[in-house]
Amino acid sequence: MTDVQSALESIPHLSKRVCAIWGHPELETYINTLVMDARDGSRKGLPMEIGAELLWLAKVNKIRQAIDLSEKLKISLRDAQLKLDRDERSEADNAWSNQAQKGRRYTDKPITARPHRRHEENTVFGIIYGALTSKLVLFLIILILTAKSVWSYVKVFF
Repeated sequence: MTDVQSALESIPHLSKRVCAIWGHPELETYINTLVMDARDGSRKGLPMEIGAELLWLAKVNKIRQAIDLSEKLKISLRDAQLKLDRDERSEADNAWSNQAQKGRRYTDKPITARPHRRHEENTVFGIIYGALTSKLVLFLIILILTAKSVWSYVKVFF
């Protein structure tokens, strides 16, 4: 292992799988299946450095999900983290969810790259469209049109 290589990169199939499901909520489940012994003691276990890196990646992935959720719902990062934790707890409390299948969702699928997110609001059209369809602008337009139509009846009193 070189200085620029992480401990996780010493196991290529593991690092490829983590890269394939990076950004998905299932990464934490996959990491939990790696850390927890589900083979009744027949698994030797991961080296301590790799386990520490996996747990750190799970935390970073959770923060990344919270950032994406906060941008999507236009809420604070703290509220997004609380929402993710609530959703995770409610899913764990759900008796109908199959706990045994959660970690196996990605193990049989081939590794594919995830498509990049598009940021349409960065284009000129996206910015103009967003500004014109915002609630404040629509409210002001309706207010001005209403004031113009009512003014002909009200100016008699002035």
